[in-house]
Amino acid sequence: MRRLVIQISLFLVFVLIAYLGLFQREFVKGWFGKMRREAKGYTPAETPREALDRFREAVANRDYDVAATYCGGDYAEVMRKCSKAAESLGTSIDNLQSNMDTQGIQSDRTRLILMLLEPFPTKFKVGEIKLQGEDRAYATILEDTGAPLKLDGRYENWNLDPLMLRSLARGLTQHVELRREGEGEKKYWKIYFPVTPILNLTSDQLVQKYQNYVRALDKVKYEVKNDPVTKSDVENRLKTELEEAK
Repeated sequence: MRRLVIQISLFLVFVLIAYLGLFQREFVKGWFGKMRREAKGYTPAETPREALDRFREAVANRDYDVAATYCGGDYAEVMRKCSKAAESLGTSIDNLQSNMDTQGIQSDRTRLILMLLEPFPTKFKVGEIKLQGEDRAYATILEDTGAPLKLDGRYENWNLDPLMLRSLARGLTQHVELRREGEGEKKYWKIYFPVTPILNLTSDQLVQKYQNYVRALDKVKYEVKNDPVTKSDVENRLKTELEEAK
């Protein structure tokens, strides 16, 4: 009898798992995603500053799926769509910069190019936050340089694809709207970055072209690690590879 009960129980568990897998896949995915985020400390934002700080932390950690959970509206969907591409490109940027630091190669020009290739700036400061009622706020965002959160840099005669530069931050201003959403005690803050026509173009380009740029950066990364190279060597090789990745 006991054996029969165990067999029936296992069968019911199997049926439940099959049902969830076939008909409730998004629910299961969302539930496990929520558990993973909260295990890492990415809980819902109870203040506007928490939303911005955790978004920034997730971007710096190359977890764009988590970053998307702190965003609302169309921008959240853009971030989710690009999460795999942004993670791969961001990781390659980190790896190249790490190898350069290990080898003692200091190149301001290379740092600038890598900064411009960042899908979203990993370092920005949250300035003044002004509440407007209970469920809306406005914040000022600045890069660590003090410049507005926008594309602004010189790279001389590098023939780069402009649509690959700051691909998830194009069209954004230094002023950001936040809204508190939900019901009752489950109301949390979300960031509402605007989705502009240029952002749609650059995010699509990121998804389509990121693998070319990952390969380009990885080639230079391995050369920095394994070959005796100078600052000029790195700059020239990076320029060549990125121009060919277009």
